[in-house]
Amino acid sequence: IMVLTSPKIKIEDTHLSEENYIRCNKLWKTSQLVDFCEEKKYQPFKAPLACFDLSFMNFPVSDLNSFILQCKRALDADLKYPIIIDDLGIVANGYHRIVKAILEGKTEIDCIRMEEMPDNYEEYKCEE
Repeated sequence: IMVLTSPKIKIEDTHLSEENYIRCNKLWKTSQLVDFCEEKKYQPFKAPLACFDLSFMNFPVSDLNSFILQCKRALDADLKYPIIIDDLGIVANGYHRIVKAILEGKTEIDCIRMEEMPDNYEEYKCEE
């Protein structure tokens, strides 16, 4: 008797080097923001999860496949790394860690608040 195994659905992984932060017409690579924070020696602090705006969707979720990818990214998020908050108080990197922390019932998350943004950004034009 031949037993067939069902195929496993492959879920793509993403890496820090592929992530970007876009604000207005400026784009920074996330790895660039991490390096900038280390260079400036910004110190992490605890912030209450209750203070984050959850009223908008920050992830591109247009179908079940993209929803699964975002869920995997939240499950794989490592809470030992602080989220990055830009100089205006907007989360620049770390939404998946926020999701994971909330799902795990935590009340706080480690953050780094940038006092300024790096000057070396790419011009970004929003699609109309």
